Amino acid sequence: MKKSERLNQELIFLSERPFFQLKDLMAEFEISKRTALRDMTALEEMGLAFYTETGKNGGYHLVQKSLLAPVYFTQDDLTMIFYALQSVKRLSVTPFDKSYPQIFEKLLASLSKRQKDYVLKILDVLEFYDIPVISSSTFLRQLLEATVEEQLLWIDYQQKEHLQQVIQIYTVFYRSGIWFFEAYVVDEARWKTYRVDCLLACEKADNQEKRQSRKELAQAFKAFYQDYLDTPFKCEVDAMGKEHFLKGAYRDMKLQEENDKSYIVGRFNREELDYLVHYLITFGEHVTVLEPSFLREAYLEKLCAIMKRYQ
Repeated sequence: MKKSERLNQELIFLSERPFFQLKDLMAEFEISKRTALRDMTALEEMGLAFYTETGKNGGYHLVQKSLLAPVYFTQDDLTMIFYALQSVKRLSVTPFDKSYPQIFEKLLASLSKRQKDYVLKILDVLEFYDIPVISSSTFLRQLLEATVEEQLLWIDYQQKEHLQQVIQIYTVFYRSGIWFFEAYVVDEARWKTYRVDCLLACEKADNQEKRQSRKELAQAFKAFYQDYLDTPFKCEVDAMGKEHFLKGAYRDMKLQEENDKSYIVGRFNREELDYLVHYLITFGEHVTVLEPSFLREAYLEKLCAIMKRYQ
């Protein structure tokens, strides 16, 4: 058993014992007295509070037992956790009420001085750059809770058109500075992708009879998109285009290598033609649209419209 695993198990083992002796650890985990003493030092650095009682029947007494957390993180684990938090601070809007600084300070305060100093040194030389949230998402927490609780929601939504619908959300996701959610539109028996920042109002629907379980929703979502994405497409990309794709590929697309050439392949629905053309335009000179022909024509039409602005 690795040391990290053993320390985790020791924390769980000790959490049930207000008093223990070193021989208890030795017997339970089949370790030597020397290893048991080293483990006690490591557990103390992790925050395990105890005091010793000397003498023939002496041992260790735990204090603040209710605060014991049965988990051990290596230095690399801690560095990864705090780096992840460092990246999250770029998201000014998340589904959670607690802000980045509060969580960061609470976790940092739980570390030993040695661990704390090391983490701060690492974060001083690491940076994370990504697209921050570019628009407000007032109902994000409510959407997430409704998704987990499998609730039907009534929404008032305004993007290209004004909609008032009863929906059930399947997933909430973040992409390129914007929060989205995919949901089943109950009265229309179809699926739709929404922008969270376009919600005008959101509340639990009065009638919950038509709601589906998470499993049923997943099956319906998979079945729908197998039929909905009925048109295959293929585009050739050079090295720069390949890098651009890997920085932010959309669902239902993948990179394919053939005869030392790179291609973006996938499937889409004609209703998504404008969105796909807009995405391909971002590749600039690093993409060549191959098929289908109507996608190529729509792409060229968009290029001509752009060029006319400079004539």
